[in-house]
Amino acid sequence: MIIAAVAEVLIALALVGIALVRHRYGAAAEAELTRQGVRPAVQEESGMRCHAGGHEPWAPVGMALVMTTLAVLNPAGNEWGRTLSWIFRRPLAYPASAGRPVQTTTR
Repeated sequence: MIIAAVAEVLIALALVGIALVRHRYGAAAEAELTRQGVRPAVQEESGMRCHAGGHEPWAPVGMALVMTTLAVLNPAGNEWGRTLSWIFRRPLAYPASAGRPVQTTTR
């Protein structure tokens, strides 16, 4: 149980870190790309943005809150904590495979 709680806290910290780094360095990254001569439309064409705005920071912060809640429930032996951990950890660990079986072989 303690290992699961530690893993959930680490996941929560990583998710908060994503939001903080994008908030802190996003505008500077876009300015640096412009300084290097990259067309501003390249990011947009690729579906990328360096700077998070609007609702974007709330997704990782919200998931961090969920993971922190689970980190509290699991060591307490709460059955809801175990079930919800099983549900929430898989999409975070394997985001491309959420909702379908994980293929473990490579070519």
